Amino acid sequence: MSRPASSSAHPWQIRAAAEGDIAGIIPLLNEVQTLHHLAEPDIFVPSSRVQSPDAEIRGWLADPACLMWVAVEDDTVLGVLLLKQTAAHSPKVIKCLAGNIEAVAVKEGWRSQGIGRSLLEHAEQVAAELGWQRLSLKVWEFNQRAVGLYEKAGYRTAQRMLIKDLR
Repeated sequence: MSRPASSSAHPWQIRAAAEGDIAGIIPLLNEVQTLHHLAEPDIFVPSSRVQSPDAEIRGWLADPACLMWVAVEDDTVLGVLLLKQTAAHSPKVIKCLAGNIEAVAVKEGWRSQGIGRSLLEHAEQVAAELGWQRLSLKVWEFNQRAVGLYEKAGYRTAQRMLIKDLR
């Protein structure tokens, strides 16, 4: 799968992520992990306990089913989005080319300035150019800022996951 480049009319540029971006991506993913851990400490480990995030990112960059973009300004990574091509695995689901947005992260201090929206729009444009018919994503209810971003971008709730703690 090719990884199209991007141009941007914003002060930041959106482009395909590269190995040289890993050091800038890790803190963004750590911020998201910390947000999740603080909201759901019985589910998410602290970011300090996440094993080898650089190896995980390298794996995504090498995976032909994954597309990853960064929003950068002056070589500083401000945001990241990971999109993974998916396939229907059930005979009950209509088969189509689709993708799942696995991660979106924007650097604290840069949120609510359009970076997340720009990353989403870029992913949607590339997916459409590749002939994909649908994108999906998962978001935790406590993350209302992200929920608002996705709803404003036209994403709708199609499924709910409910959790019950048994201890």
